[in-house]
Amino acid sequence: MTAGSTSRIRLAVRLLHFHRLQALGPLLVAMLLGATVVGLSAVAVTGADAVEQSLRWEFADRAYALQSTEVEAVAGSGAGGSPVADAAGELTVGGRSAAVTVRSTSDPDLPLGLLTVGRRPQAPDEVLLARGMAQALGALPGTEAQLSVDGTPTQVTVVGLLADPMSSQSRAVVHLTRAEDLSGVSRWLLDEDPYANGTLQPMLDARAATYQSLDSLLHAAAAQQPPFLSGLRHVPLGAGLLLGGVLLATSGILRRAWARDVDGLVAAGLPPRAAEGVVGLALTLLAMAGAVLGALAALAALLLARGRVSGWLGQDWVDVLVPWRTLAVLLLALLVVALLHLPLTRVSGPAAARLSDLVSGRRTRLPATVASGVVVAGLGVMVAVTQVPALARTETLLLLVPAAALCVCLALPFALVPVASWRRSRASASVIRHLARGLTMVAAAAAAITVATGFLAATTTYAANSGEAESSPYVPAGSLVLSQVPDSTVEAIEERYRARGGGEVLTYGYLADAAPQIRRVSSVALGRCAQRDPTTPLDLVDESCWPQLTSSPVNVIMTGTGGTGPRADPGLSEGGSVAILTLTPEGAVAGVTQLEAEADPLLGGNLPGLVLPPASPLVEELSLAPTGSSMVLLPDFHQLSPTDRFELRAELLRLAAGAQTADGTDPTAYDRQRSLATLLAVLGAAASGLVVVLGGTALVSAHRVTRRTLTALAAHPGTRRHLALRWISVAVVVLVLTLPLTYLAASYGGRADAYGFGWLWTAPALSALAGCAVVLRAFLQVPASSQE
Repeated sequence: MTAGSTSRIRLAVRLLHFHRLQALGPLLVAMLLGATVVGLSAVAVTGADAVEQSLRWEFADRAYALQSTEVEAVAGSGAGGSPVADAAGELTVGGRSAAVTVRSTSDPDLPLGLLTVGRRPQAPDEVLLARGMAQALGALPGTEAQLSVDGTPTQVTVVGLLADPMSSQSRAVVHLTRAEDLSGVSRWLLDEDPYANGTLQPMLDARAATYQSLDSLLHAAAAQQPPFLSGLRHVPLGAGLLLGGVLLATSGILRRAWARDVDGLVAAGLPPRAAEGVVGLALTLLAMAGAVLGALAALAALLLARGRVSGWLGQDWVDVLVPWRTLAVLLLALLVVALLHLPLTRVSGPAAARLSDLVSGRRTRLPATVASGVVVAGLGVMVAVTQVPALARTETLLLLVPAAALCVCLALPFALVPVASWRRSRASASVIRHLARGLTMVAAAAAAITVATGFLAATTTYAANSGEAESSPYVPAGSLVLSQVPDSTVEAIEERYRARGGGEVLTYGYLADAAPQIRRVSSVALGRCAQRDPTTPLDLVDESCWPQLTSSPVNVIMTGTGGTGPRADPGLSEGGSVAILTLTPEGAVAGVTQLEAEADPLLGGNLPGLVLPPASPLVEELSLAPTGSSMVLLPDFHQLSPTDRFELRAELLRLAAGAQTADGTDPTAYDRQRSLATLLAVLGAAASGLVVVLGGTALVSAHRVTRRTLTALAAHPGTRRHLALRWISVAVVVLVLTLPLTYLAASYGGRADAYGFGWLWTAPALSALAGCAVVLRAFLQVPASSQE
C-alpha cells in the first residue's frame, strides 16, 4: 500500500468520524442490509445442506441402496454391500414408550446417522437414538431401554445420540445386532453400481430387486425442497434490492454534505478527482463496514440459536453454513455502487452542457439515428428468427426474440423524440426536446419492466395451460406411488400416512414370472394382431392395433384387494375383457388368453394394468408367484400440507430406502404456476406504474421554470396542452407498442395456440399508461407561484 493510498484512507476515516452522527443512518441501513441478505441466505444454504447431509447419512455415504427380498442371492453376488433391515418398532425407556423406525445392521463400521453425542455401537444390542426422541424419553448415553420389533422385545443400551439435520421429528434408532439375528433385510448399501454386477442384473431386470443411487435422490431433493426453502428462493435478492434502494436514498439525503466535503478538500489543495476519491472511499468504507458487521451479527445469532431456528423450520441443524458467494456478491455490489454514486451525482457543468447540446442542440439527430438503427435491427432479428423456418427450429436462436424485444423497447423512446417535435416551430420543437430529455429514460425503464414482466407472466401462464392440457395420467392426480416396497414395511407406511391426516391406502403385490415366459396384460385387439404372426416382436405390430386410451398399452399383472374379481385398466378393456399375453424372451407373443375384468379407473400408467385377487386361482394358473414386495398408492397425498408431505417423504425414505416413487400431478401445481404469473404481472404493474409516476412527477417538478414560462406566454391553455400531449406521447406510444412486442416475444412468432397467455400480462403496460395520465395531469396544473 502506497503512502498516497494510506493518506486517503486516513482522510476518509477522519471524514466519517467528523460526520459520525450523519453517517450513523447509512451505517445502520448497511448493517440491516448485510444482516438480512446474508442471514436469509445462510438459512437457505444451511437448510439445503441439511437435506443433503441427511440423505448422505441415510446412505452411510455409500453410492447406492439396493432393495430385494432375495437375501441369499444378494449376499452371494459379491457386491460387498452392508445389509440393513428397516422396520417399525417401539422403544421403552423408564415406563415411557414411543414408536420408532429401526435400522438394524451387523456392520459396526457402517456410519448410519450423524453422531453428535457418545460413540457408535461396537457390541450387539447397542443402539443410537435420535436426539429429539432421546430428549422426549429422557434417554442419555448409557441408558438401558427395551426395543420391540414385530412384538419381540430386546434389551438394548443407548450409546450415542444422532441428529437428523433434515427433520427435527426423527424417530430413528440404529441397532447393532448379530448377523445371525438380522432378519427382514430390506436393503444393502453399496459403492458398486448394482446393474454392473452380473448376478444382480438379472434380478433387477426381473423386478426381483430395485435400487436407487444417492445422486438421483440428491437431484430429486433439490427439486422437492422443504416449503421454507422454496419460499426463501428469491427473498434474499428482493430484500437486497429493497434495502439497497433505502441505502441509496439515505445516502442521497446527505448528498449536499458530501458535495460540501469535496469542495472543502479542493479548497484545502486536493485535486477535484482526488477529493471525490476520498469522499467515495468514505462512502465505500461506510457501506461495506456496515454490511460486514450486519452479516457477522446475523451469522453469530444463527449459530447461537441454531437449535431454535432449525426447530421452527422443522429441521435439526448441527452447524450454520456461511453463504460466501452471497457475501462476496453483496460486497462487490456495494463497492461498485458506492464508488459510482458520488460521480454520478456530481456531473460537471461542462459535461452536462455537452450532453444537453447533444440531445437538444444541433446534433439531435445522432441519438435518434442510433436508436432508430437499434429498433430496425431488433425488429429485423425478431422477424427473421420467427418467420424463417430454418431459424425458427433452433431453440437457441428463439431466445433472441425476447432479447430483441427488450432492446427495441429501450431504444424506442429516443427514436420517437424527433417524431414528437415534427412539423412544429423551432421554438416549440426545442421546448418539446427539452422536456423529453428526461422522459426518454423514464419511458425506456418503464417499457423494459413492462416487456420483461409481461413476457414472464405470459409464458408462465402458457406453460401452466399447456402442461395441464397435455399432462399424461401415469399416476392418479394428487397421489404418491411407491414401487418395490418390502411387505414388512407396508403397515408402518400406512400408519405414518394416516397419522398425518392421509386417508385410504391401496396396496398391490408384485408377481414374479416363471422363466423364461413373461406375462403381461393388454387389449384384446393387440392380442389378435400379435397372433397373426407369432414370430414378429410385439413392438413391431401395426400401430393401429395398439390401445390408444392408456399411457401403458402393455402393462404388468399384480395382486390386490378391493374387489371380488379381476380389475383392469379401462384403456385396455374392450367389452369388459382384456388379453393376457405370454411373451418370449425375444419379445414375441407365444400365447394370448382372454379374461373378463371389471374396469378400474385408478389402474394404468405406472400402476398395474390388471389386478387379481390374492386368492385367485389365476395366479397359480399363470405360473406367477408373489415376490414379497408391494406397490403402495397414497391417493390423497397432495391433500396433506406441504410440510406434512415433505416430512412424510423423509419417513418413507427410511422405511423403504430402495423404493421408487412416482408423484402424481398435483392438481394445484398448474394453479400455482398461474398464481406465479399473476404475481409477476402485479409486481410488473406496480413497478412500471411507480417508475412512470415517480419519474414523471419528478420531471414535472424539475421543469417548474419551463411550466411557469409556458403559462405566462400561452394566451390560450390549448397551446400548453398541445405541447404537453406531444411531450407525453413519447411514453404513451412506447408503452402501447410494448403490448405487441411482449406478445410476439412470448409467442415466438406464432407458436401460441389454443392454450393462450391469459390477459394479466397486459397489466404492466396498462398500469404504466395510467401513470402517464397522472403525469400529464400534474404537468398541466398551473404552478402556484405563477398565479397573480
